[in-house]
Amino acid sequence: MRPLSRAIVILAAALCSSRSFIPYLFCSAQKIYAAGRGSMAESLESAAEVIELSGVVKKNPRLLYLGTAAYDNPQHASWDTNNYAALGCSVSALNVSWTDPTMFELDAAFADIDIILIAGGNTLFAVDRWIKLGIDNRIKEAVLENNVVVAGGSAGFISLCNGGHSDSMKPEGYKNPVGPLLNPDEKQRDAIDRSWEYIRVPGLNIIKGAALCCPHYDTIQNNNISRADDFNNMMRRHSGEYGIAMDEWAALVIDGDSYRVVSRDNHTGSVGPGGTFVPVGSGGFP
Repeated sequence: MRPLSRAIVILAAALCSSRSFIPYLFCSAQKIYAAGRGSMAESLESAAEVIELSGVVKKNPRLLYLGTAAYDNPQHASWDTNNYAALGCSVSALNVSWTDPTMFELDAAFADIDIILIAGGNTLFAVDRWIKLGIDNRIKEAVLENNVVVAGGSAGFISLCNGGHSDSMKPEGYKNPVGPLLNPDEKQRDAIDRSWEYIRVPGLNIIKGAALCCPHYDTIQNNNISRADDFNNMMRRHSGEYGIAMDEWAALVIDGDSYRVVSRDNHTGSVGPGGTFVPVGSGGFP
């Protein structure tokens, strides 16, 4: 475990960091494991930490997987849940990207679960879909009233906040990507695919008070724009809000009124000597 400054940055509109915001932001009975990328939340080490957080150690924890952000891709689902299954979780999935579930299917999916695991992917699509189907209220009830752990990275992190800095507009992340006949020239198509911008997307506001969050804080994606720089600019445009920026290989773990931050030593990040920010590729830690 690392100190807060090594793995998570709390930003006010003026880009000041402070630990004093945290007790105000996270004060409820919720149990949350929010990571900077999906691979962090789904790793074997993280799966063990999520199961421990659930408190279900003497029997097989029941895990509900929501792969909506990944359009319920079965291969993606397998990657995301394999380590949880290996540690004894009984895994079920609620697939709602392509068909509408019945009320019976929704009731059955959320009955007697211990963990909800949310996939990374297109946050904008996932949250919109959940709201349309009433799944947002079921997630909130499970986490805020029934003591169910909710875990996820990337879109799984953003969806828990009020809103987030998202790559949901990148063409490769669309449910129905633009076809090749629209831009037959390969170079032109590549240029268009790289011309997208980050956007603010809504979340479910389960992490109370966390107005804006940014996963992948220590990366530059294929639009060649630093997530850190763009998120800082977004914070300037939203005066008075708080923000949480998370490196890819770090996670915020909330257990009621307490919290801790975990990160992985064998990966790079945005934190340099003395807790200072360092740009991508500068040898920082998560």
